[in-house]
Amino acid sequence: MGAGLKELSDRATPGPWAAESEKSDGSYGSGEDTHEGFDTAVIVTEAEIRYGKAGVLFESHNSTVGAVSEEHDEEYFRAWDAVSEANAAFIVALVNAYRAGRLVERDP
Repeated sequence: MGAGLKELSDRATPGPWAAESEKSDGSYGSGEDTHEGFDTAVIVTEAEIRYGKAGVLFESHNSTVGAVSEEHDEEYFRAWDAVSEANAAFIVALVNAYRAGRLVERDP
């Protein structure tokens, strides 16, 4: 059996971790409906500051399971990968909850 959650957590980058968005220059859609640029999720931590910014632990620019959503009105437009945002939020919630003692590992 592999490493337990405590061992994995101890070896991982300290936290807390946070999910944020970052602009991607990737394209989405097909044919005449192809568009360039959308937000993708990144997981960051203030525990590892790099170049004055939170350290990036993971980014989803090259994910093959994305689903780009759009929201707009006369003055605003946003396109984002809803799958990467949901996945990043889930990972961050689990990591932070485990490290805060709100989740415990059960014996198999």
